Amino acid sequence: MSADSSSTFALVVGGGPIGIMMAFSLARYGYRSIVLERHAERMGQPKAHFLNPRTLEIFRQLELDILPLRKAGLQPDEANAVRFASSMTGVEFGFIDFRQDEGQERSPEIPFNVPQPQLEEVLLRAALATGKVEYRRMYEWKSCTESADGLIASEVLCRKSETTTIIRSKYLLACDGANSRARERLGIEFRPALGSAEEVLHYASVHFSADLSHLKTGILWFILKHGRMGVLIAYDRTSSWVFFQPYDPEITPKETLTSEYFRGLVHEAIGYAPVDYRELGITIWSTSTRLVDNYRSPKIPNAILAGDAAHSFPPTGGLGINSGVGDVQNLVWKIYAIEQGWTAKDLLNSVSTERRPVALANARQSKINEGKIFRLASVVLKPETTAEELMANPTSRRQIKSAIDENWEHFQAPNLQIGYVYGREFTRGPADYQKELVPGARLAHHWLFSRGQRMSSLDLIQGLEFVLITPSDFTDVEKFDVNGVPVLVQQRTRDFEAVDGSWDSFMSQAAPTSAILVRPDHHIVDIVTSLEAARLVLANYIKS
Repeated sequence: MSADSSSTFALVVGGGPIGIMMAFSLARYGYRSIVLERHAERMGQPKAHFLNPRTLEIFRQLELDILPLRKAGLQPDEANAVRFASSMTGVEFGFIDFRQDEGQERSPEIPFNVPQPQLEEVLLRAALATGKVEYRRMYEWKSCTESADGLIASEVLCRKSETTTIIRSKYLLACDGANSRARERLGIEFRPALGSAEEVLHYASVHFSADLSHLKTGILWFILKHGRMGVLIAYDRTSSWVFFQPYDPEITPKETLTSEYFRGLVHEAIGYAPVDYRELGITIWSTSTRLVDNYRSPKIPNAILAGDAAHSFPPTGGLGINSGVGDVQNLVWKIYAIEQGWTAKDLLNSVSTERRPVALANARQSKINEGKIFRLASVVLKPETTAEELMANPTSRRQIKSAIDENWEHFQAPNLQIGYVYGREFTRGPADYQKELVPGARLAHHWLFSRGQRMSSLDLIQGLEFVLITPSDFTDVEKFDVNGVPVLVQQRTRDFEAVDGSWDSFMSQAAPTSAILVRPDHHIVDIVTSLEAARLVLANYIKS
């Protein structure tokens, strides 16, 4: 049975954080969207929990109020460490300092820990407040065709009424996760990312409530005992925790992963049985390191993937949701550029050429992180040897310290988060971030003053036009356009002033009197020495 059809600028498949982020970003540019979420309510546990600096910079540009998220998440003094122990009250093998750029030298935003449901709630509230987003629960995307006029007709099932409808849209944006149903029907291959046979990893987790705030602080606790490793994630140290561990379904059948099984594991991980322990949900899940060849559908050119629909990683490094947010920013400004007539639709091909290498680097690092964690487990989990005996032995204690130190880049990876350069392979390790003044790099953060207010250099880029950041007396022009593409000029002294010498040091990487041409998404187009050069560079850029 079919209901009437409807239409929208963009149909977003998947109502998780990336789908909602997509709709909110489109709304900021003035475009309407319908978001389809096939489930009646949010699924499972708190899930993703770490928002890295780049994600927060993108939220900042969108003027998303993240204060409620910071309040909902673990506070910095509570999320200060990653600990490795036999239990929360047992022998501690060591810890890694998790404090992140507290001096805000690399980014204007300090990353933090927040449960995914809170993130989704804040994003959805902001998206709906724009008046340009319709969010439909229990609606399932089934298939689509493209008409002669380029519109996409999607068949959509209302799971509540069992009726189907047709939704016509100019763009179809699939954000429906690693098990995307849209991806296959759009003809996009999802392959093992690292060139080998796919390795599926299985995890079992329990979300529980208990007040453990009297114990040591820490965002993560890796518990190594009795020949196995598990992880405790703190969302709210007074009431919300997740414990998860890898498992082999050949050894541990799925049906044995019961409430009593998890209760025993959690009590063992804590070191005692909390009287206020309360199970909030059990989730059994699997993942593998996979990546699409192309984010854009070969069948329907205006159908594009983002987030886990395009890439999936192991849960080591907190890279999944953050990669997805980067996908959204990269895609949406390009849709805007095309719709404004700045450039041709071929610009959408660059979503793949720019974002796929970032996803591949994240996949590789996730796999490296996973290997290092399991190597640490092999050093600690010695048969017939207690934690006390290990730490009393100078040789094993040195081995454990070395294995923990080896995991430092797992939790301190600014180069992976904000140091990627579009059009270039990663050239340094994940922790070795440097402020580079080169095409493709994200504009480096520096504190500036403008109209009496402190601001980040990133705040010079509002997202609605290209920006030329110039030295003093570079030009009298405040705005100009190149073949209809608007460029805002942000000139030192006239529009901003440096807080200290760090901006001058950054600019010294280029020739004297150089200016920086920057895309709407904070990434550098090129360095130029005149207004005429900027015009020529941009004209060539939008044609390429």
